[in-house]
Amino acid sequence: MHALCVVFACLSCALANQKLILEFNLTATTPNSVESVENHPNLGLLPDTCGMIKETKLLGGRSAELYAYPWMALISYKTRLGPQFECSGSLINERYVLTAAHCISNLELLGVRIGEHDVDTTSDCQGEPPTLTCESKIQDIRIEEAIPHPEYHGKPNIKNDIGIIRLKKPVDLSFKNAGIICLPVSKDLQSRNLGGQHATVAGWGYTEKGYVSSKLLAVDVLIHTAESCLELFNRGRKPGEEDETINKICAGEIGKNSCIGDLGGPLMVRGAYKNNEKRFIQHGIMSYGPRLCASGFPGVYTDVPKYMKWILDNIRP
Repeated sequence: MHALCVVFACLSCALANQKLILEFNLTATTPNSVESVENHPNLGLLPDTCGMIKETKLLGGRSAELYAYPWMALISYKTRLGPQFECSGSLINERYVLTAAHCISNLELLGVRIGEHDVDTTSDCQGEPPTLTCESKIQDIRIEEAIPHPEYHGKPNIKNDIGIIRLKKPVDLSFKNAGIICLPVSKDLQSRNLGGQHATVAGWGYTEKGYVSSKLLAVDVLIHTAESCLELFNRGRKPGEEDETINKICAGEIGKNSCIGDLGGPLMVRGAYKNNEKRFIQHGIMSYGPRLCASGFPGVYTDVPKYMKWILDNIRP
């Protein structure tokens, strides 16, 4: 009932034999102007109360604490085995989930779950008495509309892997395990150079030991510069076969587990938001990655800042 998608370790869009075409644009051109985003009429639909950072530690090294990432969403599908969770996403306001286009294109979507921590339990508990904390509230909401990017292109040349889901009813944000992630809406955030910085990836996926985790996991990963990512992905190619990467981010460290994070899930970077408070800001959407963990190849994420105008154009009250 709760089989989850293979992530990083065995992605459905995996780099089989390194044949996927990576496109990186070293000049970092952007399809939307900063002005068109900062003055967009729908900007007010993205709440300022978002991305709250809960100072946490990774339990057991990788398990996320309760309430650490309340914007995490699981997407369920109709399959031959019954309803299955096969992608994740992030809540960007009470009616919309941001995810990858390949997670919502030509698939039978059932709904979205908000507030999940451990898919195998009805009550998620953390700690020991007398400080034991338990949470049993989840929100399963039907989907009103799925909107993949109109220029999405699947493998081998994956492009514009971004989409949004409109929910049939608003998420109840009064619960502690339901929250919203910040998006890069300002000029400074959209032009931010992330190469060499660390980001957080969270999700329910395969670990480096090859098993699916029922609990929400999290890990910090290194963001590569465009140049270092190109060098990694173009190894073994003949001169003239090198590829460019457009509107994508690479993240993941050699020798460090980077097998965590469902397809469609967020790449989160800490940063100053509007009032200069430190928040989690979503800069990427998990798109595809290497077949093996710690193989030397990073995961590839859709570069969210490049699509802010498209996101704002496609949401409504």
